[in-house]
Amino acid sequence: MKCWLTTLAGMMVFATQAMAADATYTLNIDPGAQTWYVTASASTGDNAGLSLVSVPLVNVDFPVSLLLPVEFGSTGQAFTQNRTSTTSPIGASQFTAAPSSLVYGFGQTSGTLATEDLGVFIQQSYDAVLLVAQGTYTGLLLPEFGAGGAANVFTSQGGTTTEAATLSFVTNIIPEPASLVLLGIGTLLIAGRSGAR
Repeated sequence: MKCWLTTLAGMMVFATQAMAADATYTLNIDPGAQTWYVTASASTGDNAGLSLVSVPLVNVDFPVSLLLPVEFGSTGQAFTQNRTSTTSPIGASQFTAAPSSLVYGFGQTSGTLATEDLGVFIQQSYDAVLLVAQGTYTGLLLPEFGAGGAANVFTSQGGTTTEAATLSFVTNIIPEPASLVLLGIGTLLIAGRSGAR
């Protein structure tokens, strides 16, 4: 009986872990221009989009350009709270105490923030993969993710309850045009040598 209960408890823990939402931060670096940008995405089917974004970055020039969607109007909506661009981690959160200001589906679907009189927007229209921030760096060290960071998601469409997502970090180096030319030449040379045999 004890063995059966232990197995059942283990299955319940596994099922709970399998249902956890995932969030991915992707750091895209262009060494030629010494620029970078970060995007965020959230898994689908197990949550209703990002409610909090907190990205730890090192080797970047502060302040950064924080581009999380927000509308500053009479009520405001989207990522209006705790906007941080001068130190790591960068990010912002939605104001869950004001349900009318919440926007669902961030990091999952594209959309446009609602127009409001005298509203001032940052990224009024946004993509399914959410643009978080962009900036520059100086020196030889490339930007990278630091320790920590967080991402919260809404547990249901229309609700105010949030939970922490399991984080993944991805880094992409954007090749310089000269590197692409050299790669192309190398590929042609290899193809030419193979064809000559």
